[in-house]
Amino acid sequence: ACSVSATTTIQNAGDASALAACTTFSGSIAIATGTTDSIQLNGLRVIDGDLIATNVSQLTSLSADSLTRITGSFNLEQDEILSTLNFPQLTEVGEIQWEGLPGLQGLSFTNQIKKANSVSIINTYLSSLEGINLEVAETIDIQNNNYLDDITMQLGNVSDNFNVYANGRNVSVVLPNLIWANRINIANASSVSIPSLASVNGSLGLYSNFFESIQAPNLTDVGGTLSVVSCEKVTNISFPQLTTVTGGLSVQNNTELADVSGFPV
Repeated sequence: ACSVSATTTIQNAGDASALAACTTFSGSIAIATGTTDSIQLNGLRVIDGDLIATNVSQLTSLSADSLTRITGSFNLEQDEILSTLNFPQLTEVGEIQWEGLPGLQGLSFTNQIKKANSVSIINTYLSSLEGINLEVAETIDIQNNNYLDDITMQLGNVSDNFNVYANGRNVSVVLPNLIWANRINIANASSVSIPSLASVNGSLGLYSNFFESIQAPNLTDVGGTLSVVSCEKVTNISFPQLTTVTGGLSVQNNTELADVSGFPV
């Protein structure tokens, strides 16, 4: 059956192979918690629903050689030894929700995920987000990935929140095309690059970062509070086009900062 009203549960590799006749599967697919096989959803091109693997403690590999789209949530939680995610054709998902994946160190998403409404990646061993290269998103939440050192995306706008907290000490946040965001909060980053950012509707917060310089050469207005707080190494702040901060301007506990003339407001 290629269309179901409830969630289809995959118990083993044979169950996964049985879906190969479906180009589009209408319904959600869940990997059973007791599964010990590597799961290959080969042949499927679209999952019109969710793909879920939660508390599958013996799952090491999840792949789909032809899958291009998941309309719902790509949900992976508490899969302790999952080390391989191989989705070479996947470019669009409704949501990414990954949490508690201590075995996951890299992604094999050759064509890159370019579309997702929201992305939440928490407590993984990923060293980079290569393979996730969103152009637009509603929410991005990347936290507690202790080995993550590179967050680079082609985002043009974020309609809700962009949050980066408590990842690897050397993490760089590179957003060359980001023009507009509703709210941005970045903490514990070694470098932040936002050369195209022109407007933030709500707050822009930079907390406890390790960079020596922060520049936003095209930023003109911040609708909420602009904060640069406890960035102990920062010596240069440059927002030369900034004309409006509707909320407060908070520059505190930046012990190496001797000059705040980078704020012309």
